[in-house]
This record gives sequence, structure tokens and C-alpha cells, in this order.
Amino acid sequence: MKNRIFNRLKKNLIISFIIVSFIVNGVISATFNNVRTVYGESKRYTVSDVQDIYDDIVEFKLNKSGSTSIQDWIDTELSKNAGITSEWYILALSQNGKYDFKNYELGLKNYLENNDVYSASSRQKYALSFATIGSSDEYISEVLDDSIGKQGIMSYIYGLHLLNNGYESDLITSDTVKDEILKLQLNDGGFAITGTISDNDVTSMAIQCLAPYYKTNANVKNAIDKAISLLSARQLDDGDYSSYGVPNSESTAQVITALCSLGINPESDERFIKNGKSLIAGLKKYQLDDGSFSHKENGEFDENATSQVFYSLVAFLRMSENKSGLYILDSCNDISSNNGSSYLGSSNEDETTQTDSADKLIDNKINDKEIANYKIWVSLGVIIISGITGVILFIKKKSNKKNLIVLVVVTILAICFIMFTDFQSKDSYYNGKDTRKEDVIGSVTFSIRCDKAIGKTESEYIPSDGVILDNTEFKIDEDDTVYDILIEASRKYNIHLDYSGDENNAYIKGINYLYEFECGELSGWTYKVNEETASVGCDKYALKDGDKIEWIYTLELGRDIE
Repeated sequence: MKNRIFNRLKKNLIISFIIVSFIVNGVISATFNNVRTVYGESKRYTVSDVQDIYDDIVEFKLNKSGSTSIQDWIDTELSKNAGITSEWYILALSQNGKYDFKNYELGLKNYLENNDVYSASSRQKYALSFATIGSSDEYISEVLDDSIGKQGIMSYIYGLHLLNNGYESDLITSDTVKDEILKLQLNDGGFAITGTISDNDVTSMAIQCLAPYYKTNANVKNAIDKAISLLSARQLDDGDYSSYGVPNSESTAQVITALCSLGINPESDERFIKNGKSLIAGLKKYQLDDGSFSHKENGEFDENATSQVFYSLVAFLRMSENKSGLYILDSCNDISSNNGSSYLGSSNEDETTQTDSADKLIDNKINDKEIANYKIWVSLGVIIISGITGVILFIKKKSNKKNLIVLVVVTILAICFIMFTDFQSKDSYYNGKDTRKEDVIGSVTFSIRCDKAIGKTESEYIPSDGVILDNTEFKIDEDDTVYDILIEASRKYNIHLDYSGDENNAYIKGINYLYEFECGELSGWTYKVNEETASVGCDKYALKDGDKIEWIYTLELGRDIE
């Protein structure tokens, strides 16, 4: 009788082991196949593939705007949003087809008549838009004479694009601008708006405007070769690029545009194939199901990302047809003599980044009770698996002391990891409470505003008065920093926050879903203490009793809020 029961138990254990083995093997096989797909040879994207991505974006924009054709899209949404979100789409469309831009031209003129544009590079962007559509508006010559070099490297880059297309200034020449840009090249071979560590986006943009001189100017060739080597070394394993430590679609699009301006095919040049992944493969990881693109992987639709990807695809298509770079405008061929961002601080490209847990948990639907139950059930599962493993070892006569000790230790470590890992729900993070202070030394007032962004973006999160958080008092401990109070305000008042780095090296990218570069190349978040712009990162500024902290969205590197 005992033997029969033992044999039945043994038979059941063997069947269970076989079932578990099939499940484990399936998981391992699926994982291996996934790894092989990720790390093995990836497909090479053809011109047809790139055209399909381009068409996906067009279809998305037509559906979103209710337009029946590209011309209808230009005449309606793009003309309505002239000066706000349309410019890069107009550039791409004008360089990849023949369309009527009269409505857009009227829209842009109307925008400029009713809005003061202080940023030199923004004015140049609008001038470039006029040039793109073949307009002879006097705005172009006015901008050339009063903007080049007035706002750092970006005002040189966009200024050179205009000069490269045959436009002239009475005050400066293309050779002078070119030389000024070369002087700004950093020791690592790249370029940046500020600081000594180059930025992938700015480096790519510098290459784009210098590209027409690559074959004729030795100094330009040398500078571009260094920049290309840097970009090659910085490409990530998925084929994409990061800016300030965050992999994103815009940086990848800028590199594609830069390479294509030089006639370099990003799908075949081995310098830009990493881990079997090309730049187009890196770009595809940011494409959403509806055809649009997000700023970062698994993000939501982002207008700036989608528009930059859109024109990078046009740059690729032009390169494949042996046409000039994206910024050598077809509309200016008859007058052209040439052949066809964050600024508030810098961080190492290899720096580990994180998005604030407020952002990571924003879509988390698990409440605290469910998390607790989750830990219990997972821990129980670990124990069961450990028990089964012990039985299998016993059956196979391998249940020696050494194996059992290893099994027990692994089980204990797994349970400790599960139980002591801090999971937070959205509600527990945004607790609406003051942070407990142990050694209060006084209080500060704190505010967040973005009035400069009103009318500059379609974001639905911008308050009508631009005030995200009015003057609010917070108690401070002896070691509290501006960063600490920002985190506290975010948690107490349910304000979205996105940053890279950590509490020792924090860089604020977005607040209340308003991000850097959303309102122009020089836009982003900065802060003041007692009405003075600080010269250190927010995580380094130690507070004292009575300080007044202001987080402000700027459009011009802080010059517009002085």
C-alpha cells in the first residue's frame, strides 16, 4: 500500500515537473528569441520602409486634424497654427513635394504681426519658414541683419542656414558665421549651447549648417569629422541617441538629418550600426500605434518629436535620391550659390537618469492594498517553487546539504527583495500632506509659473493665468535645497514632475507636463531665489529662512524673465 502511494506521488511529481519544465522552457525560449531579435542582426530599412513611416505620420496628422489631403492640412491646421507648431512640418512638406503655401504664409504673417518674438533663433526660424515656401517677405532680410550671433550658437546655426540659401546681410557673411561656429567646437569634438560637455542635438545641428562646406573647406571637414566620430561613439545599443542622459526620438532624428546632409546613409554606414541596430531602427522604437511619435520610449504623442522625426525622414528620402540636404531649400535653388535642448546645465551622456516617481506612477492603477496582497502572493509563489525544487532534488537524490543551503538562501533573498522593495501607488505618492520635518529652521515661499508659454504651445495643462502654483509657504530643515521643496510641492499638490539624475545631480525637464524645448530651442525651466537667477543646480542650492523660490518657464535661456 505504501509503495503504491509513493509511486503515485512520484508519478504526480514527475508529471508536475514535466509541466513546469515545459512552461520554463517556453519562457526561456521566448526570452531567447526576444534577445536574439534585440541583439542579433536587425532588418535594414529600405527607402520604401522610410516612406511608409513618413506616410504613417501624414495619415495620423490628417486624421487628427480632420483633413482630407496634405493640401487641406496645410490650408487648415498648419495655417491656423503658423508660428506655433507648424514650421517643421512646413519645412518637411516643402522639401518633399509641390504644394500651395499661400494660406500658411498669411497665417505666419498674422502671427508675427500680433506677437512679439524676442528670441533671435526663433525669428530666424520664421525667416527660414518664409524662405522655405519661396516667400520674398522683407522679414527675412530684417532678421538676418539683427539676429545672427545675438543668442549664442543657435543664432549662428539658423543664420547660416539662411545665408547658405543665397540670402545676404549687410553686416555679416557666411564665411564669418562659419568661422564663429567652428570656434565654438568643444574639446570632445561636439557642440553645446552652454557648458563644456557637448550635446548630441546641437552637434548634429552644427553639422547640418556646415555640411555644404565639407568638400571645399579643410577646417570644416576636420571639424565635421571630429563631430561624426563623437556621434558614432555616443550611439546607443538600440540605435538611438540621448540628450542629457535620456534616450529620445528628437536626438535620433537630428543625427539622421545631419548624416543625410553629408550624403551618409544611416542604414548602411557601419559607424552608425550598433548591436545590429541602425538609426531608423532606433527611431522606430518611439513610434506609437497611431503612427505618431513620442519623446521617450513608451511615452505619449509629442508634437515636437513627431515634427522632428517627420523632417528627418524627408532628409533620408532626399539623400536616397542624391538631393541636397534638408536645409538647402528647393525654393531657393535659383538664388543659392551653394550645393546641394538643455541649456540650464549639462550632464554626462553616460549619466544614469530617472524620471521622478511621480511621473513613473502616473498611470499606476494598483492601490496600496493590492500591492500588499501582490507581495504576499509572489512570496508564496517563491516558496512553492522552492518546495518543488526541493522535492525534485530529493527525487533525483541530489538533496545534499550544500544544495539545500543554496536553495534556502536564494529563497530568503528573493522574499526579502519582494518584501522590502518600496512600491507606491499614485495616491500614496501624491499624499496631499506636508513632509515631516525633524529640524525646522524656518520657512520659504514657493511658486511655479509658466505665463511665457501661454499661446506658444497647444498644451492643455497651461493655466489661463500661467500660475501652476501660487506663492505657498513651506517649512524647511537645515539641509533642504530648492530641489527638495520642488519634490515636496509636487507630492503635496499633485503636480507632474519629470527630471533626470537624482537628488545629487538633478536636472528638471518638465513640470505640469510642460517640457523643455516645447516652446522653442531655448525654452525650458529655470528657478530664481529672492529674484536672482541661481548659478548652481537646484539640488545644490541650500535654503535659509525667508527665501523666496520661483520656478519659471523661460523661452530665451532666462533672458526674457530677467
